[in-house]
Amino acid sequence: MQYTGGIGPMSGRFFMNGPLIKDKLTFTAGARVAFPNPVLDQLGNKFGDSRAFFYDAIVKAEYTINSSNKISISGYKSYDKFRFDRSTEYSWESNLISLNYTADFSSKLSLKLNANYSQFISDIYGLDKYYDFRLSSSISQKQMKPVFVFKPNDKHMIEAGVDYISYGILPGTRNPATDSSSIIPMVIQKEQGKEMAVFISDEVKLTDKISLQT
Repeated sequence: MQYTGGIGPMSGRFFMNGPLIKDKLTFTAGARVAFPNPVLDQLGNKFGDSRAFFYDAIVKAEYTINSSNKISISGYKSYDKFRFDRSTEYSWESNLISLNYTADFSSKLSLKLNANYSQFISDIYGLDKYYDFRLSSSISQKQMKPVFVFKPNDKHMIEAGVDYISYGILPGTRNPATDSSSIIPMVIQKEQGKEMAVFISDEVKLTDKISLQT
């Protein structure tokens, strides 16, 4: 396993990568964080009451079941938060998890399967006394995509599969941030959407530099 990292006056990072089980399981993870507030404090009123914070992290594990089957899972998360003054604060959050599976049924036929979930969240915080609130909105997506690959020879490849996507949208919710807040809660109804596609493609290499795809 290999490790790297570093830290400075405003940020730090860490990364690790390597096998956990030889020829079977590999693992990768990394993270970054930014903390500029101590530096902002030293600059006096040059940037007013500005505050900021950030981090993101990634992790991935890949497992070789046998010579014909392999599976991997990966995840990512990021978070940003800042304010320019003492009245309003903003934050964003991104989340992603993905699963990939490959299987070779023969020297000519294989399967590639991807399933993933992603989410984006936005928050606005009102910080005024007695009127403090949290205004939130989000978008999420679920996707499933199995693809069969058929290679009759080195110059001919056929791909066929299904792509299914489901969306969830929360346009906005407003809630009081404390019990003493005068803000009235409000919720905009959640929206959903779905789409599905069936596809097939055929690629033929005519030369080393020219190919035909339909």
